[in-house]
Amino acid sequence: LGGSATGMVGLGLFLLLYLIQRSDAQRRRIVVIAGVLMLAGLVVLLPEITGRPQKFVSLWQRVDGLRAVFASKTFWEIWFGSGLGVDTNTARMLVRTWGAETFPVYARLASGVSDSMLTSLLTQLGITGILLFYGTLIWAAMRDRQARIFYAVIAVCSLTLQITEVFPVNFLLGVALAHSVMVAQSTAGRAAHV
Repeated sequence: LGGSATGMVGLGLFLLLYLIQRSDAQRRRIVVIAGVLMLAGLVVLLPEITGRPQKFVSLWQRVDGLRAVFASKTFWEIWFGSGLGVDTNTARMLVRTWGAETFPVYARLASGVSDSMLTSLLTQLGITGILLFYGTLIWAAMRDRQARIFYAVIAVCSLTLQITEVFPVNFLLGVALAHSVMVAQSTAGRAAHV
């Protein structure tokens, strides 16, 4: 509602998944088809709705940023990253405020603005970190039916946002993951008693 295209797509996806989850088996196919068509229409109309005709240009800029990270890193950095905190808003602020000589590691490793979780994870933790982050979301969604929609929206929104740097989203993700771990443990405990 604040004019964020990612927010609008996230809200649309949330509503679609909620309606699919709540519909009975007979109507589910109709809900899926209608919902996907409406969501596709929303995506196509995003430049008009947000008042930014160049909206899809920013999507390609994110893809270019991801390509630039791949092009500028070594084999080992692509697989394991350059370290936690590298290329975050905090690291860039420290270099800008105190100078590159005070924080030479951050200044040397900075690749520009990481405006998606995918690019940020690739920079910090490499492909290994990407697999761990999205694998954790999948693991939690498989074990916690109540939070599946939340994890799906987080996964989609992470393609254009740095989820770990957006408060309160990062806090809510931590709470949801803690809940999913508790659900998995209680399910395992019940299975052990049977």
